[in-house]
Amino acid sequence: MLTIVDANIQTSQQLKNKGNRKKLNFTLIYLSFKYPFFMKKLLISLAIASFMSSCVTVQKSMYVAASSAVDYQQYSDKNFFLSESNSVNFNYSPISSVISIVRSGYITIDKAKNDSKNQDALRDDRLNSTHGWDGKSSFRDASSEEALKELYTKALALGANGIINLKITTFTEKGTNALGSPIDLVGYSATGMAIKK
Repeated sequence: MLTIVDANIQTSQQLKNKGNRKKLNFTLIYLSFKYPFFMKKLLISLAIASFMSSCVTVQKSMYVAASSAVDYQQYSDKNFFLSESNSVNFNYSPISSVISIVRSGYITIDKAKNDSKNQDALRDDRLNSTHGWDGKSSFRDASSEEALKELYTKALALGANGIINLKITTFTEKGTNALGSPIDLVGYSATGMAIKK
């Protein structure tokens, strides 16, 4: 730690009280020649402090009220039984445990063009920037409906006509956007037991 001891040097408050600004300027010039290392550190510290304090923005978490529903009606219309309960009042044969996972992320534009649900993804504002966009992929948000659709498709392929103990959960993973900035990627997991009634 550097301690300056000089009987002829007065503090800036004392100089302001006397109204003698010329003496203050002379004192600062005198200090910069007598203690150049100290003055460099002082100026750098002041510059860093002013830079750090002037550009700080704090993001606040906004209040959100939301709800969603997963429609089972389309599966009932296909004579496919879905239940969140693990017990039912009819006889069945267990086929297999099934699980599906869908997570938000980038898909190729060719895949998006073949799926009508992805047409909006082609206009995604996360990729319309000229920075880093390769023109071959588009961002797609995952949904609980897609997780259930994947689970249904897998159970059907196994010969099942129902799923009991159905659970759909949400998860997040760390990822990056097209610019390389970190983002949270939302995903859904659907699990259950495929059965044959």
